Amino acid sequence: RPLIYNNVFSGHSHGAINIAQNIDGEIYNNTINMYAGKEDLRYNSEGLGLSLDIHAIELWDYSRPNTGNRIYNNKINVTIDPSKMKNNSRMSIDCFNIRNRWAFNFSTGGNNSFFNNTCTAINLEPNLNTFGVPSMAIGIRNTGFLPANKDKFYNNVIKSNNILVSYTSTIPRLTLENGSVLYNNRFIKINSTIVPAKDWRLKSFETLYHSYGSGLVFRDNTYEGGADIHDYYMHPHPGLFRSENTLTLQIVDENNYIINDADIIIRNNTNNIIYSNKSLIQDIILNEIEVLKSGSTSYKRIDNPYNISIIKSGYNDFSTIINMTNKTYMLVNLNPISLSPPEEPESLFSKIITFFKNLFR
Repeated sequence: RPLIYNNVFSGHSHGAINIAQNIDGEIYNNTINMYAGKEDLRYNSEGLGLSLDIHAIELWDYSRPNTGNRIYNNKINVTIDPSKMKNNSRMSIDCFNIRNRWAFNFSTGGNNSFFNNTCTAINLEPNLNTFGVPSMAIGIRNTGFLPANKDKFYNNVIKSNNILVSYTSTIPRLTLENGSVLYNNRFIKINSTIVPAKDWRLKSFETLYHSYGSGLVFRDNTYEGGADIHDYYMHPHPGLFRSENTLTLQIVDENNYIINDADIIIRNNTNNIIYSNKSLIQDIILNEIEVLKSGSTSYKRIDNPYNISIIKSGYNDFSTIINMTNKTYMLVNLNPISLSPPEEPESLFSKIITFFKNLFR
């Protein structure tokens, strides 16, 4: 199995690292600085002229089940510079590109792990299409043909003034089960001088570019510098993605002892119960946004804000409203219902004493 580590790659070329099969390789502790240059003519881009398609790290997954590459602790900078570009060239560059081209078996596919990497993708082309064709600087790109890849991206820092994540598949995947997950990452939009500002290539996230969108789950990520999971573009083909966040709920009594038998009821913004269970220290996954694009069944569902109710006999009920836009820890203190003792009737002797006190005032 390949081990690629402790290297420095720089300059302009077709890419730094390419693994042509899913063979349990490891790529780690590398520094990669790449830009698209005039000599980087790689693909004929379907009538768009010459194509610059540069990938710092590229994986071609030939559908070997139960295997997967590990890519970690790499520092990657990729840049599009129109001054280094031939006329009528289409320019595209990214930090990670995962292709599942030959894997058409739905039961197999990519099982790669990307973690603890830092990626910066910068587009210096002022108008995104100086030569009348698109240019894109992308952090993570999956151009796979297989909708059953199970790649995991976690604990990475992804920065771009263009597109942070572009995710596609030429076979519709309208399920989120056993698909790719991006979790605990920092997505950062860098201030851009690119115009026009409303161009879809300035969105944070993109699906369905020239193909169908794969089911994709974002979980417990943070978004900075204007990056936003709601800032997405879906091309006109079937596709599905979801963003969700983890609520860690701990319930204690007045003495800070854990309560394990309180009833937890969570309702979304349409008052539908989406969670009901007894309490423990537990993680509850709550949706932030889910988007499905598939003809008449298309929808965009936003469940925030949530109403959380906690009920236990002998304790005051607890209720709160929360917007789940990031990973959240919540400590709930339940207070016991205070029962005041019944007031004892005043004795005859006390009444006489009170009478004379009032009489001689």
